[in-house]
Amino acid sequence: MKTCIDCGTQKDITEYFTRHDVPQQPCKACSKIRYKGRHKNQGPQKPSKFIKVDQKECSICKLTLPASAFSKRALAADRLNSKCKKCANLEQNAKRSTIIGKHYSSMATMKSSFNITEDQLQNMLLGQQGCCKICSVDFGGLESLNGRTYCIDHNHNTNEIRGLLCPKCNRQIGLVENNPTLVNGLSFMYKNYLGI
Repeated sequence: MKTCIDCGTQKDITEYFTRHDVPQQPCKACSKIRYKGRHKNQGPQKPSKFIKVDQKECSICKLTLPASAFSKRALAADRLNSKCKKCANLEQNAKRSTIIGKHYSSMATMKSSFNITEDQLQNMLLGQQGCCKICSVDFGGLESLNGRTYCIDHNHNTNEIRGLLCPKCNRQIGLVENNPTLVNGLSFMYKNYLGI
């Protein structure tokens, strides 16, 4: 006889699944309940201990709002964020509007888009001596663009970074990047008519 850890009743050893001839907890009946509806490779579906609520008070504005006004949060007891969506958005926008917030938001975008760290970006800036790779204009003298004064030039097919450019050169590259005929025509115009 063996006591099941789920239901607490003593049952014969034949009432348990075995592994290498050793009875496993819980009993067969409790195992079926515990594993009912589980998806492949997800493990057992244990009874949930969260509280279902229809309304909740926002921790910022102190208004009682319907549950649909809150974002989901897996670790909360009620599975809802403590701030309503409106207050959370206002707070996030306030953080992003600061210089530090713009920097971290910009770095997060660079990390997800180009897989580049802040250290790698700083090394690129130092390698280019803080200047545009095409026209050599100093990034320090330019007006800020989304919290930074340079653009990351990259291959749009492979996301390979080619260098840091000023916004003006980046726009020009973007206009001629996939059109070699246009590049040749511009080169011809510069050489023959503008004397460059």
